[in-house]
Formats: sequence, structure tokens, C-alpha cells
Amino acid sequence: MKAPYLFDENFKVWIKKDYKSRIAYSDGDEVEQRIFRSVQKSRDVSCLSEELEAAISDWTSLCFLSKKRANLLRPFQSQFKDKRILEVGCGAGPICRFLGESGAQVYGLEPNIQRAKIAAERCRDLPNVNIFCDDIANFGIAGEFDGIVMVGVLEYATKYSRQEHAALSFLNNLKKFIKKDTGFIITAIENQLGLKYFSGFAEDHAGAFMHGINDNYRSGEANTYGRKCLLDIFRQAGFPCNDIYLPYPDYKLPSLVFYPGFDEKIKDTDFNLESILSNISYTDPQQKVSLFSLDKTLPLLAKNGLLAELSNSFCVFSRFNPVEPAGDSVLFTLYNTERKKAYCKETVFTKRDNAVIITRNYLDDHQHVQAANNAVISFPREETAYPGTIYYYELVKIVNLPGWNVEQVAVWLATWFHFIKEELITKEQYKAADFTSPYLKINAKYIDAVPINVIVHQDRHQFIDLEVDLNEDIETGYLIFRAVFSSVSRLSSLAIPGDPQYSEINILLKYLFNALGYSLDEKQLDDYYEKEALLVNSVTPAALKSLKGSITHLGIRPPLQNLLLNQADLYRLQQEHEELRNSLLLQEQKYAALRAKLFEQESVIEKLTAALNSQ
Repeated sequence: MKAPYLFDENFKVWIKKDYKSRIAYSDGDEVEQRIFRSVQKSRDVSCLSEELEAAISDWTSLCFLSKKRANLLRPFQSQFKDKRILEVGCGAGPICRFLGESGAQVYGLEPNIQRAKIAAERCRDLPNVNIFCDDIANFGIAGEFDGIVMVGVLEYATKYSRQEHAALSFLNNLKKFIKKDTGFIITAIENQLGLKYFSGFAEDHAGAFMHGINDNYRSGEANTYGRKCLLDIFRQAGFPCNDIYLPYPDYKLPSLVFYPGFDEKIKDTDFNLESILSNISYTDPQQKVSLFSLDKTLPLLAKNGLLAELSNSFCVFSRFNPVEPAGDSVLFTLYNTERKKAYCKETVFTKRDNAVIITRNYLDDHQHVQAANNAVISFPREETAYPGTIYYYELVKIVNLPGWNVEQVAVWLATWFHFIKEELITKEQYKAADFTSPYLKINAKYIDAVPINVIVHQDRHQFIDLEVDLNEDIETGYLIFRAVFSSVSRLSSLAIPGDPQYSEINILLKYLFNALGYSLDEKQLDDYYEKEALLVNSVTPAALKSLKGSITHLGIRPPLQNLLLNQADLYRLQQEHEELRNSLLLQEQKYAALRAKLFEQESVIEKLTAALNSQ
């Protein structure tokens, strides 16, 4: 018994008698019912469930069912075991699920009964997780919590409260639920000044361009904050100790999390963040062709110490008293959760002396052990990071110069192919004369020897992360295809090329093959797309026949002069609209005057008619 709540056996939710929701937040009954049915029929409801991911069909189900959702809190996992944790606004339960799997005693709080029902179903096999249908203002469970987690909640304080300082009041209310000395709050929220919003992405809550950037928030709207303002609110609420983690592309579905102080720690190492930051924006599911290159701007921000100021979102770990943060020597962690459950991994980059050490772990060792005999992925658990920059970044630099030409890309590809030939001649006893045909068979372990997995430093190069081995030799032609396809798939946007036809992927591929001295016909191209689908199927839960058509054109940015012209057109239309509006108001005034005159005349006629009838 958890007074004043009663357990609803049907919904598996703790709820007060005659409960009525005071917060009208919903993704729509049809959507939430569909998600509930998906969770209900899934045998595996874990954080890494492939069944649930297969049920993703829209943005809401993506946020609730994606394996990426839990990545946000993985850096804090050691904080949760055997702790009493309250999640405020738990939605459909993906974070509750992770907290429960981490060994916490979880209290999930959700004011929407339909969403609470989904959360309870998601955690149905975790006796350490209880879901309550209520809001935090009226939550009535006694006892202090070790920690509170709120993901995408704080910004709504201004929407559901009319208090002048709603976010501050919200945090002040939360304080009474946590232990006074050792308690903590973990908060995830968008950055009002996030780089993606400057680049043309719509503000997440209002759905309007530049809404947060222009500080156009109004009363009754969700409100996000920049780094300084956000930290000021926490300090005013009595949390003087706040560590900021930076999730990318943002907190909702992160693949990368930077730890506090990473920029200072990395200074006396030879590690280059360009390799990481130029290769992350493409993972954002909220895809949009931006006004500028995120792939180039993010590394520039890091060089200038501005990454925290312009991060797309924050994850703040707040405490009353200073303690050493979790993973104090960790710089950042990468997560690969698009893969099959057995292959999902984390890659932790840690500073040790003046070197960066890379440690790789499977996220589910039990699943990996079961799949080990037939595994197509393997990797060293620990190694020292190589100095230099991934070769892919050279392509990023080429295609973000206005008027770039395909000849430059051909030179870039030829240099990579030279690396491959040198590797095969040196280590696999091939001869230069062997590379006259795209059908030359090479060892399957080179299937991932693409530009994203080559580090270049001064005059040397090193292949890295050759994790995939399908145990079947591959053709050099297919490897060339992979080199191009995997690279252009990662580009978040490009400048306008000198010849626009090369923004079409297949035309670009055929030209680049020809530049290497090989032909590429439609039959070969179809074969490569099918081989790529087989590779994807081997590593991920997908069941594809071909990747042909998955990407047809490069994401070319619109010319800024066109945007200026559009802005001028918009201004002209706004003026015309204002003129028409004024004209309409004038006409309405004239109409009202005529109506009044007509009414007056009708009254005179009625009086005259009455006088005539009385005679």
C-alpha cells in the first residue's frame, strides 16, 4: 500500500481515487494507444529491445521506443544502483526502464493516465519500478529520494504555471523530495541558444523558426534557457554545484555525450575533436538542410571554447554539496545502439597522463556472449587513441566550399584508394598490377576500411575501427562504393557545387569510379546497393533488400542570396497584407455605417407604414 494511492490492477499504475489530471499534456489518444499495443505485445521490453524499435513509425514512438533514448543517462549509471529515484514526467517509461535496469528503486511520476499505463507496461518485469499517475505539485509519497531525474520537463514549468519565476518555483518544490546533503537532480533540457536553432531548425516546442533565438517566448509557453541563465536558476534554487554534460545531437536521442571539463582536460593531449564533431550531426533524426555546415562549425566552436554555450541541449547534474563527478577522467563517450542488441556498444574516451585511452564495452555482455560464435563484430577492449584527424574530414572541407568540383572529390578518393592499396601490398602480399579490376577479391576484414576509419597525421595514415568481418572476401569495387556511400551519407549539408548534376549520388559514384580507372554500370550499382543492405542486415536488426534510393541527392544548402530574396518577398507580402488588412478595416467601417443608415431608414419606413395602416 502506497497511501494515498491505490493500485489499479488493469493499468498496473498507482493512482488516487477520483484522480483528475491537471496537466493536459498528450501526444494524442490514437498515438498513445498504438504505442501501448506495441509495448504490450513485445516479449522484450528492455532498453535495447529490437522488437520495440521495429514498432517505431513516427517522432513520438521514436522518442519512446528507440534504443538511443537511454544513452543520455548511461554516464550516471553508477549513481543509480540501490538508490531511491523519482522520475518526474516519465512519459511512456523509457528512462524509468533504464533506471530500473540499473538497479534503482524507481518511482515514475506521470500525470497522463494513458502514458502512465504505457510506462507501467514497459516496466512490467521490474518489481523495483512503480508508476504513479499524478503531478509533482500533488505527489504524496512520504520519504526522501536519493535523486530526481527529469528529462524534457523543466521547460514546461512556464506552460503549466502562472508564477512569475515558474522554473525557479518548480525547482524549489522539488527540493523537498530529495535528501538534504547527498541528494541530486538530473535535468535534460534544450539550449535556447543551441547551434541547430541558429542554423534554421525550428524551436522544438513552438515549432517556429528562431523562436528561442529571438527570445519570443510568451506567457503560457514552454521556455528553454541558455547555459548561464539555466545555471543561475539552479543556483537560486539552492543547488550551487552543477555539472553540465553535453549530449549530441541533443538529449532526446544522443549518440555522444561530453563530460564536464572535457575541453580543459583535452588541451595537453594530441587528440583532435574534428574527428568526432564533424561526424555527429548526421545522426540527428530531426533532419533539415541547415543554413551552414554543422560538420565544420562544431569543430570551430570547440577550438574557441564555445561548445558548451552553443550545445543543442544540456544534461545538468545538480547537488547541494560538491563531490567528484562520475567519470572524472572521462572526456566523452560514444554510443552505437543502432546495431543488433548483441553488438550495441559504448566507446569511452578517457585521459590518462597526456594520452587519450579508448575503452570499448558491449552494453549487453550477456547477449554478446550468446552471439559470440557467429559474431560479425569484434574489437579491442582498450587502446591508445592515434593522433591526427579522420580522412573523411577532408571531404567535409572540400564540399563546403562554394563551387566545389567533382575533380577535387576524385583526388580525395584516389588518395584514400592509395592508402588501401598500400595496406594490401604491404600486409596482404598484393601487387600494384592486381588493382586493374573492380572485381579483385580482398580480405573481408577490410569492409570497414573506409575514409571515416582512417586517421591521417602528418605524412602517415592508420586504419582504425575495423570491427566488421563477414568472413567472406569482398570486391574492391564494392569497397570503393562503400567509401563514397558511407562518406556522403554522413554529410549534414553541402555548399552548391560548380556542376549541380554531381549532387545526384549515382552520377557522382559513376564519375568517381571512372576517375579511378573503373567503369560502373547499373547492374554493378544495383549489386553494390544490395551488398550494402546485406551488411546492414548483418549488423543491425534491419531486413533490407537494397539501399538503392535510400539517399538519392546530397543535402545542398540553399544560396543565402535566395534567402535574402525570399526575405524581401516576405516583407513585400507582409506590407501587402497590412495594406489589405487596413483596406478591409476601412471597408468594414463603411459597411457598418451603411448598416446603421439602413437600420435607421428601416425604422422610418416601419413608422410610416404603421401610421398609414392606422388611418
